[in-house]
Amino acid sequence: VARRVGQPQIIDAFDADDYYDKERASMEATQARYGAILHLPARWNCMPSFGWYGTFGYRAFFETVALYPDAWERVFRASGVAARLRNECLARVYNDMGHPPLIMCGDDICDNRGPMVSPQFLEDNYWQWAKHALEPLCDAGIKPICHCDGNVMPLMEQILDVGFAGMQGFQEECGVHVSDLAKLRTRDGEPLVFFCGLVVTQTLPWGSVDDVRADIEYAIDATDGGRGLFLFPANVINPEVPIDNVRAAYSHAKEYSTDYDTPANQRRTEWPWPLRDA
Repeated sequence: VARRVGQPQIIDAFDADDYYDKERASMEATQARYGAILHLPARWNCMPSFGWYGTFGYRAFFETVALYPDAWERVFRASGVAARLRNECLARVYNDMGHPPLIMCGDDICDNRGPMVSPQFLEDNYWQWAKHALEPLCDAGIKPICHCDGNVMPLMEQILDVGFAGMQGFQEECGVHVSDLAKLRTRDGEPLVFFCGLVVTQTLPWGSVDDVRADIEYAIDATDGGRGLFLFPANVINPEVPIDNVRAAYSHAKEYSTDYDTPANQRRTEWPWPLRDA
């Protein structure tokens, strides 16, 4: 495949057996440490890397995106080809271990306002290589879950088209609402998988226990009783978060979702935080 897309040097340098062995050993060691807790991996090298701003700085990154888009296409192509080779091995590891077919991957392409670069730039230079990279996972029945902070709503059509089956990194405060995304479907027509429910910038650190419970009910209501929902923080739960709020989130999620029967006309359809003083 790498030769067909003009990257023979990448495939020549890639040792698939060695990568398989290291990936499997890593997953087995991590699962052994977790014991009865199931390890669902996050692999940030499953996609062509977008976050070069972390290497070169924002100014250099955005200036070169504007001045040399063709050069970035070549960067994304090389990165995507390498990611595909890794994903071919990873799909084998999942299959041989009988691991649950979920993996989190992605990159921060958006800020709070929307995409960091124009959607047309991504269409011309990035998405084809993201699709190319994810194909071995999708073909193996593994569901990639997209991590992306910020307002991803303008890119949802493309995110789903390349093969993502769900979302993580929800920032409800940026207009990314699980109640809206739950209406979408994957390219295979299936409901999305969601890793969400714990808002770390608003409700968890600054809300009351009742605010946290309301957020949990909203996430479960939006996913029809928690179908395809993994209760998950949008990002790191920092030290300022009251421990009582964390405990309340998980205990209420279990209580509210057990034998779920909330009538449709009583379900929460909007993120509760902005409505708390209404």
